[in-house]
Amino acid sequence: MATAAITPELLNWQVVQEQGWNGILIGNGASRAVWHNFAYGSLLEKAKSHEIAHPLAAADLQVFSGLETENFERVLAALATAVLVNKSYGANTEFLTAKYNAVRNALVEAVHAVHVPWALVSEDIRIGIRTELLKYRFVYSTNYDLLVYWAIMEGGAEGFKDYFWNAGMFSLSNTEVWGKPTTVLYLHGGLHLTKLVTGQTMKRTAGLMNLLDSFGTDPEGATPLFISEGSSDDKRRSIYNSDYLAFAYNEFSHHEGPLVIFGHSLGTGDGHLISAIRQQSTKRIAISIMPGEEHQIVEAKAHYIHYLPEFELFFFDAGTHPLGSPTLHIPEA
Repeated sequence: MATAAITPELLNWQVVQEQGWNGILIGNGASRAVWHNFAYGSLLEKAKSHEIAHPLAAADLQVFSGLETENFERVLAALATAVLVNKSYGANTEFLTAKYNAVRNALVEAVHAVHVPWALVSEDIRIGIRTELLKYRFVYSTNYDLLVYWAIMEGGAEGFKDYFWNAGMFSLSNTEVWGKPTTVLYLHGGLHLTKLVTGQTMKRTAGLMNLLDSFGTDPEGATPLFISEGSSDDKRRSIYNSDYLAFAYNEFSHHEGPLVIFGHSLGTGDGHLISAIRQQSTKRIAISIMPGEEHQIVEAKAHYIHYLPEFELFFFDAGTHPLGSPTLHIPEA
């Protein structure tokens, strides 16, 4: 049984960190601590709203509904496959190609509507995130945004390994890590990752300053590899449809050592993550909680204890952790 008492008190990270932690799972709360606009409700909702120039049409939304998904990656992959099949049989593909481009363009516009521009993420912020991540042996991120990637690349990726050392390609036959770097896995993909028509996963190599602007300009038939939302089952299907994501999920399931969970609610759409955590051998976890009303803190603690009853849990104030520091926050213009 978890030993954490359900009280409104939160520990200071300075006290908790003395326990020693070798892994960290980063969620959307970490991105929101930097840029408030990452607190959007749904990328799909943004893409079908008139907040962007070219929102999704009703027919486009029918494809999402028909596939029972909210993930753009699955819809784009299905459209790309439809184009390929029709082209193979000599059928006209203009309409399907146009719909593929329309969905991709809506996604690109939605991403730009919520993502912080490179120019606003100062070197101090990138170094601050990078410095903290280097303290862990394993970094797992479910965020698809570029903050973690930008921070890691601030020092030319020195000290980090991300499994894309084969000319920017991921290969299941070459995943052995030498030495003791900080290994980074993007459990839900990322804006810098692309799934090629061959099924391989590629890391986009555009300059860091231009990486966000170049999003959506991948080769024909390629699809962005990231899971933005959806049910746990939907996410699980997308994960097992990718060699890289399946590998990352398996690595997380077999993580060994005490784990920090920062900025992650482990909500209704995260059953696959809860299942993976339960498989881990080390039963000690530190969890960040935003300070607030006493009943809110108690409810948050009860939530985690319910899903992780066999773990020893340490609840700490998110604002006392370096990734929640006000120095990383970018004020709205």
